[in-house]
Amino acid sequence: MKNNKSALLMATSCLLGSAVAQAEMAFDPYGSMRMRYESKKDYNFDDASQNYLLSQLRLGLKGKVNQQHSFVIELQDARIFNESKNAIPGINENARNQPFADQLDLHRFYWQYQQGDYSVKIGRQKLNLGDQRLVASLEWVNTARVHDGIRVSYEKTKGTKLDVFATALVSVQPDSFNDQSFANNRYFDSGFHGIYYSDQNLLATGQLDLWWFLRENSRLNDEIHTLGAKYSAKQGKFSYNIQGAIQEGDFSDLDHSAHYLHAGVNYSLTQGKIGLAYNLASGDNNTSDSEHKTFDNLYPLNHAYYGFMDMFSLQNIHNLELVYQRSGWRLAWQSFWLNDTEDQWYNAGLRGNSARQNIARNSNAGSHVGNEIDLSYKKAFLDKSLMLMAGASVFMTGDYVEDTGTTDKHASFFFFQAKYSF
Repeated sequence: MKNNKSALLMATSCLLGSAVAQAEMAFDPYGSMRMRYESKKDYNFDDASQNYLLSQLRLGLKGKVNQQHSFVIELQDARIFNESKNAIPGINENARNQPFADQLDLHRFYWQYQQGDYSVKIGRQKLNLGDQRLVASLEWVNTARVHDGIRVSYEKTKGTKLDVFATALVSVQPDSFNDQSFANNRYFDSGFHGIYYSDQNLLATGQLDLWWFLRENSRLNDEIHTLGAKYSAKQGKFSYNIQGAIQEGDFSDLDHSAHYLHAGVNYSLTQGKIGLAYNLASGDNNTSDSEHKTFDNLYPLNHAYYGFMDMFSLQNIHNLELVYQRSGWRLAWQSFWLNDTEDQWYNAGLRGNSARQNIARNSNAGSHVGNEIDLSYKKAFLDKSLMLMAGASVFMTGDYVEDTGTTDKHASFFFFQAKYSF
């Protein structure tokens, strides 16, 4: 994997060098600076607390050689400061693949060729597909997410686009520039490839998205195929979105078979809009057999969909959501159940809680994990160069948390973020 990524970046450098040598360049430098303060209390439901400040600096250069050739080079420096904690493990900012810190690193570096209806992008780039429930660059996280690879796009008619890609996720090595060594992580060490098709013209009304993804990791004997579809449409003041996917393949030598479903509807009000959504992701009702049935959430943007406290992913859940939005304000109420208490409770980082799982098996625990309320506000200033955002959340425990040994009933979260782009 390391040799493949290094060869890809070298090829990108050669393509840029060749193109630059043949034409006069047009440069467009850019950058951004983001600061975010976070305060977490009782995330483990045990009177624990944690506060810290995150910084993210990006400096980039867009170059255009001619109508066909262009490139992007972008550096990123992400850090964590002033962490204070009470009775919980501290953050190891030097650990591999953690989301808080990555000292100066090569964030994006790609060459793009455009000819007629086709474009080819080669190098380090961001993948954001559809509504990002399965594939996203995860901008909320301080280090964000990028892939090394190649992406071919075809767009003959406006509203109709086909993307074909072959990539690998770039690991985070905080104290090394552009490190590409083995990450010892199921997702960072996987190849990720696929086809994504989006069409606003095929049906009389609405948009149809179709996709096939493959995540493969030969070291762990993973080969997960995801086949999915989404239909979205508007009718009067209503907008609809229904989507789902099935998965087949192998997960650590186990036969993998899983699925997810999302259904949502929004209604436009005189002021703002209100939305209702339901999410279902399969879990595993027998973790000791030869089958693996927990949905593989891949590379998602869970933060935007399953609570700002990042306690859930699209794995082993039933989720009901009610959202009201107006003029920068967002108020959301969500309720969460485990699909199967034999399986784990997975957070936004796809990590399961095995300790609670073991207790739940022996205590006949209920499946309702709890309810979360999120309130946030964002507003742009200085001709949209400065974006301020703040939010507060509270999580109220349900039967599952209480039946697995928790005495505290609530957890809370507060953040304030400022981002200046130039």
